[in-house]
Amino acid sequence: MSPFKGCIIRDSNGSLVVAADYKLSRENISMLEAKALRKGLQLAKQYGKTRNLSIEGDSDEVIRRVSDDMDTEPSGMEIYPVITDIKKMLKQRCFRGWEISHIRTEDNKVADLLACMGACLGPEDQDEEIWDLDSNPPSQPVMLVRVGIAGVDWLRSYSNWIWFLLYCIVLSLLVQTAVHLIVCVVECEVAGGFWPLKSDALILFLCLLVLLVLSVGNKLPVTATLGIGCQHLLLLACSHMLYVAAAVGLLSKQQDARLLCCFAAILPAHGIMKMILWLLISSVGNSI
Repeated sequence: MSPFKGCIIRDSNGSLVVAADYKLSRENISMLEAKALRKGLQLAKQYGKTRNLSIEGDSDEVIRRVSDDMDTEPSGMEIYPVITDIKKMLKQRCFRGWEISHIRTEDNKVADLLACMGACLGPEDQDEEIWDLDSNPPSQPVMLVRVGIAGVDWLRSYSNWIWFLLYCIVLSLLVQTAVHLIVCVVECEVAGGFWPLKSDALILFLCLLVLLVLSVGNKLPVTATLGIGCQHLLLLACSHMLYVAAAVGLLSKQQDARLLCCFAAILPAHGIMKMILWLLISSVGNSI
């Protein structure tokens, strides 16, 4: 598990206020997420963004513990001291009108991007990096975070669920294959990237069976189903080609390739790039 975690603070309009990445001690995922939340609250207090605060995170356990009103320490709960610190902070006068909610891991892409940037670009002896909008022109990390926010916002508002479903199906079919293992090696080299678990693969495989049943029942042409699946497989390959390029860059210690790897972390969720790849693949397919 990578010790790097990211944090983003946005205003009521969704615009970036400040972003940060933190190098924490190597512990279990819940402890890392709890410490990252505590760091994020400290950052929000530092920048005066504590009124009507909406806190989001992808750790269900941490969100549940913070929301729990019980103050007694459960047996064997290592993260209790950190959770207690978080609750004490939220009771301070400056934190007025806060709420906390769980979001999906794929909706937390920008924080993952920051963690990736911390692993790739941060000095080895530096435990945290903070970027705000005071720099003029904006630094490369600030611009990357802005692009990431746009990509995640697009994904959240995307209404045609079939495209996202097919993309997930392709991922699930590659679990534990050579492609999966190679990509994991490349991603873990920089930040320990995310891939669907076997349980996720099973659920998505059942979704694929539903599509095939529709095809057999003449509700959806088989050729159309397979054609769309192949195009999304190519989309997936194009996005992971950036990881391969980044791996080469890591071996040669090239800074530009490391930045490319950071950008690759948000590309699959970026609508404009996905549409461009879609048009290119479609045009090639039509010309054959």
